[in-house]
Amino acid sequence: MARQGRRTEPLETIHGVVENYSDIEELLSNGEIKGRRWAFDRARSAEHAGTKPSDHDILDLHAAMFGDFLEWAGTTRREDRGPGGRITVSWPDVRIQLRNLTLDLATWIGDPSAMDTADLANFIADAHHRFQLIHPFKDTNGRTGRVLDHSSSYRSLPPRFSVLEEDLNPRGVTSIVPQHTMSEITASVNLFDICTDIRT
Repeated sequence: MARQGRRTEPLETIHGVVENYSDIEELLSNGEIKGRRWAFDRARSAEHAGTKPSDHDILDLHAAMFGDFLEWAGTTRREDRGPGGRITVSWPDVRIQLRNLTLDLATWIGDPSAMDTADLANFIADAHHRFQLIHPFKDTNGRTGRVLDHSSSYRSLPPRFSVLEEDLNPRGVTSIVPQHTMSEITASVNLFDICTDIRT
């Protein structure tokens, strides 16, 4: 469900200020597609097989998504801000909280073959909520959080699951887990977004 009445602020990029909503949306959507591809390739690479996510991974993901046009991509925020204007983590503590989140993720993931769909839905929703409350970046936290949702799925699911090309497109519906599970995740994430009025 799209939010109504959102104000689109100009986006300052390394190529200049972008003011047109459709131009901003195209840049950010393309970044989201790049992020899903980056996360999927990394989760399935032999080099990273069996590794748990780290705070460095989240920063690298953000840089991969938005580094082509945002100078601050891949770096944590240097000012106090949060979802819906509510600050739950002050900026000097962001990196510590991001590291704590990834340490918790490493514990929560456990043995992927033992996870059922309800466990996976709860895991992704909890991780999404924590990430949004940390609000690690100056902007684009909503989009980055959605890509992390998929990244968690890619890392957690056994290799027998396949991912279709449209799954890597943010406009598509993922089929790597049963639809009812993605509905549970989406409902939980949407409820959090509505309650905190997250700006992406």
